[in-house]
Amino acid sequence: MCDYPTDHNPSPVTEFIAATFITDGVQCFYGLNDEYGARNNLSLENFKDIQEMRLPLKLTNSKGETKSFTPVSLKYSTKIAISMNHSNIYCVDIDGKCENGQEIPRFAWTDIPEIFQNCPYTKSRTKSLPHFYFRIEELNYKLLKNGGKNTNASNNLSFCKGELLTSTAWEKKNNSVYNYTGELPVLKWIDVKKYIKKKEATRFEEQAKYKKGKTTENLFQNLAEEVTTEEEYSSVSSTESDSTKRNQPKKKLKKEERKEEVTKEDDTRQPKPKLKRYDGESTDKRVKENLEKLHTL
Repeated sequence: MCDYPTDHNPSPVTEFIAATFITDGVQCFYGLNDEYGARNNLSLENFKDIQEMRLPLKLTNSKGETKSFTPVSLKYSTKIAISMNHSNIYCVDIDGKCENGQEIPRFAWTDIPEIFQNCPYTKSRTKSLPHFYFRIEELNYKLLKNGGKNTNASNNLSFCKGELLTSTAWEKKNNSVYNYTGELPVLKWIDVKKYIKKKEATRFEEQAKYKKGKTTENLFQNLAEEVTTEEEYSSVSSTESDSTKRNQPKKKLKKEERKEEVTKEDDTRQPKPKLKRYDGESTDKRVKENLEKLHTL
């Protein structure tokens, strides 16, 4: 249990899912009755097949065995499995806290880091503890998640018992989402990692080939489309500045000066990506369209 703020109004979780878990027009969610029947490593093509009712899926496991998989229709399911494998979406799943070696299934709202308190959240199915959803800046999710082949959830939070999920979450279909304003906030990795166990945070950075202060492809996404920052923001300095640099006489630099000059040059070549914002009308329209698709499955 958690002593949630009373001023966080609820809205249907189905609207939240329909507006958020979409990649390249493909719905990355499906119906579920038994959470143990979920598949954590479905490809984007698999989700497209589910959306277009090309079932059953033929999935090959790690042993090379091919198995059939047919998800439950969303019309008749009690839960919804949502995949974060193909998008810059993460979930902090709080399970409780440990006292004297025992797990306590409750958590005080004031003990939750402020950066997560400002994120939309749902309440877990059994303990009624929060699932916070958000995006992360400066981590390459494609490298980190590897389409679901990399798994990272293993009690990796440092401030409580719980996980920073990168792959799959489950929500009851009749659940509510709170503190949701139509889009997910983008948190800085340098802020998020403060609340992850050091060893686990290092593993995240190794998998994502993280370089402090640099952005890589597909870090910034809006609710309607994925934006490839490497392509959109990789423009070099203007012709005028390049020309000026070429005409300047070269001088011998010390090792430290050369390093500093390269850093400054890199900074001028990396314009800061801008996140697009959406007004309520376009957000409502997109939610309505995705809900219509959701209810046809």
